[in-house]
Amino acid sequence: MENQIDEKRRNFIKGLLTASAIATVAAIVPVGTYIASPSQTTETGKYPRIKIANIKDFDKISEKSDGRGMLGKAIPFCYPLTGTTNVLIKAGVPVKNGIGPDKDIIAFSTICQHLGCRVIYYKEINPNDSPKKQTQVLWCPCHQGTYDIENNAEVVYGPPPRRVPRVLLEIDENGDIYAVGIEGPVIKGLGPEGLEGTNLKENLRGGFGAGSLVKDQHDALTCGGK
Repeated sequence: MENQIDEKRRNFIKGLLTASAIATVAAIVPVGTYIASPSQTTETGKYPRIKIANIKDFDKISEKSDGRGMLGKAIPFCYPLTGTTNVLIKAGVPVKNGIGPDKDIIAFSTICQHLGCRVIYYKEINPNDSPKKQTQVLWCPCHQGTYDIENNAEVVYGPPPRRVPRVLLEIDENGDIYAVGIEGPVIKGLGPEGLEGTNLKENLRGGFGAGSLVKDQHDALTCGGK
């Protein structure tokens, strides 16, 4: 009888230790691991060609100050998934990889490569902890990470370990602007560390927070909403 009680106690303690170990492992696994878990993947693994805007749409957008700096002409959209946010920019000055008559139209992911906050496009900004005014940047309000719009969104200030991905664009003879792909690094800062590749399948993985593949312009501009 006494041996049976001791055996039950040993089994009970083993159970507690096992549960504790599982809880510890779960606590140290990055949240991004769960966000990136694919619940759906495109059949072809190819990016869709989606119209985002017409070049004349920028004429309807006014530059304005938000108290921190001057917000430039920009159109937010989601691509290639409804949960991955980007910004289409008309900088007003020629930029690296820019398209359009003035080579000043470009698009980037707005998911900061530091901790995933959303960056904002500023034509001019003078953050509190910056020694001088900055121009043509994507700026992160969480930790002041700053990306250079004129130089393919390379990091110029703050903690981000790499630039944000550039959305590949095309413009036709009517001035319609299309998203046709996205460069590395992959969205949400996951996947290979290199910047090579323009058709990385990791960018097409669905899952919690990532949404589904964008199907048309309405899908892109509403991020899958109605």
